[in-house]
Amino acid sequence: MKTELLELLLPDLDEEYATGGFLALYEVSWNLAGLGLDRSDPTFAPLAREAYVRFRAQHPDLVLARGTWPDLLATATPAFAEDDAEVDLDPRTDADAPILFLVAPQDLPTP
Repeated sequence: MKTELLELLLPDLDEEYATGGFLALYEVSWNLAGLGLDRSDPTFAPLAREAYVRFRAQHPDLVLARGTWPDLLATATPAFAEDDAEVDLDPRTDADAPILFLVAPQDLPTP
């Protein structure tokens, strides 16, 4: 696995989270592709998954939620399929699909 890319990717993910207050899971793949790894590379998906796992380990307080674009936080509901979290959804082509993202529990809307 291309571990040097992980060392570059994880700070990018931290910056995305710090900037927006949440991390949409598609950002994992978008940022990885932005580092020059082609999506057709057989190491792409495992590397994206490893980055997600490591980010979760660094931020155990965050919860997985789902919402719709463009108002992810306003439409957020808790998601429970953590092990099956999709880190490669493209919201540009799947605009109506719920987007998974990580967020602090206190930032979820109250019912």
